Amino acid sequence: MNKFTITAVLFLSIFLISCGSKSPELQKLEARQEVLKENKKLNDLKIELEKEKQNQIELQADAEKLNEKANNQTSTFSPDSSPKDIANSASDAAKAFKNAEKANGKLSDSNKKIEKLQNKIDDVQRDIDNLERKIEFVDPNIAEEKS
Repeated sequence: MNKFTITAVLFLSIFLISCGSKSPELQKLEARQEVLKENKKLNDLKIELEKEKQNQIELQADAEKLNEKANNQTSTFSPDSSPKDIANSASDAAKAFKNAEKANGKLSDSNKKIEKLQNKIDDVQRDIDNLERKIEFVDPNIAEEKS
C-alpha cells in the first residue's frame, strides 16, 4: 500500500509539472484572447459614452430653456398688481426655479457620468496597451527554434 501511494504521488506530481507549464505560444494566444475581450469592453464603453453625450446635449438644451423661463418669471413681478396676482406670479416663479434646478441637476449627473465613462475608457485602453506589450515580447530562444 505504501509503495502504491508513493508511486501514485510521484506520477501525479510529474503529470502536474508537465501540464502546469504553458508554452509561450499558448500564453501569447491567451493574451490575444484577453485583448479581444478588453477591446469589446472598450467598444461597449465608447458606445455608452456616445449615447450619454447625446443625452447630455438634450439635457443641456432643456436646462437652458428652463433657466431662461425661470429668469423671465422673476421679471414679471409688478408692484401695481394685486396681492393675489403677485402670489400667483411668485408661485409660478418658484415652480419655474424648481424645474430649472431639476434640469441642472440632471445635466450635472450626466456630466459626472461622462467623466466616469471616460476614466473607465482610459483604464481599459491602458490595460489593452499592457497586454499588447506582453504579446510583442518574444523569447529569443523560441524565435530561433522556429526558424
